[in-house]
Amino acid sequence: MVNHDRLNVLLAHRETPCITVTMPTAQSGGDTRQGPTRLKNLVRRVESELEDGTPGKAAAMEWFRSFVEDDDFWQHQRHGLMLLWSPTIQEEWRLPFDLPECAHVSSRFHLKHAIHVANSPAFELLAFSRGAIRYFHGDASHIQQLEIEGIPADINEFLRFHDFEEQVQSHSVSGAPKGSGKQPAMTQHSSAGLSDRRSDDLDRFAHEVAKVIDRRRAQQKSPLWLILAATERDVAAYRKGSRDPKLCEMAIHGNCDRIEPEALRAQGWKIASHYWDDQHSAARDRVLAGVGNDRGTANLTGVLNAAHQGRVSTLFVASDREVLGQFDAVTGKVKLAHASDSHFDDLLDEAACLASMHGADVHVLPQEEMPTDGQIVAALRS
Repeated sequence: MVNHDRLNVLLAHRETPCITVTMPTAQSGGDTRQGPTRLKNLVRRVESELEDGTPGKAAAMEWFRSFVEDDDFWQHQRHGLMLLWSPTIQEEWRLPFDLPECAHVSSRFHLKHAIHVANSPAFELLAFSRGAIRYFHGDASHIQQLEIEGIPADINEFLRFHDFEEQVQSHSVSGAPKGSGKQPAMTQHSSAGLSDRRSDDLDRFAHEVAKVIDRRRAQQKSPLWLILAATERDVAAYRKGSRDPKLCEMAIHGNCDRIEPEALRAQGWKIASHYWDDQHSAARDRVLAGVGNDRGTANLTGVLNAAHQGRVSTLFVASDREVLGQFDAVTGKVKLAHASDSHFDDLLDEAACLASMHGADVHVLPQEEMPTDGQIVAALRS
């Protein structure tokens, strides 16, 4: 899972060489056959940049080529693939958005796309019906089912328990002799009132589920949005019983009993993204205000120096652009690469990594969605 804990380890990792390969991938169909060819070409580029005698060169080439030859691997992709190799770290990340074809050999990993995923909003998702209840934690790339203590497995379990409780209370009030050893009989309903009774049972069930989930989220002080996946009727009943301030207005409607977790994650992520847009808007306002009052900059050298010093509070960087060069943290100067140069870093990626390491709010977006016409812009701490 792409989370901040793992990301922070990779951001701090320094080793020679650190190899980062990214590429778009197809999830199904004939396009999956393009994956091995694309990766093979990127591996050749990596091999040409690695000098003979580079530690682990043969092992790195063997590791990358093992993916080229793995047919099953290409049948289980998302939209983008990131492969990371160093003598002590080897990882594959399948990401939920398209990635450019890139190969970088450096003393650090290139991680702006991973930062984008790690900074994406997580969410909780409740898929429920009268027949099943499932609770998940999800984000842009993963989903995990959670166990919820005290929640009924389905409406039948709920009714068995609550009808029994009601009968016990009624039996006690009526003055039935204690110790008779007889269990109270289940209530019988006439066919005329069956429809009303069933509707009432569904409402009581939804309210009970809401009560348990509300209590859990309040105890854990969960700041995450909660997305419902249920029929419109059940969603409406749940809303009446819930007091959760982070219950999403949008929901996944329909009977979700047989929907796979990954499909629920994808639909949940679309809903969560709407709320993420609000976060982007607030961050844009901070950056533009900073640039307007000299507490921000769109100058690459200025951003790199501020990021190195931990002075960046909010950063926007283009996900689909590269600026190759070298940043000297001692002198604070930037040397841009010429077309014939090699072994240069993507300075946009370096700025994103430095800012993220110092706790900045980093937004990695396509160029067309950037707050300014430039490829990078930052608001600075006072």
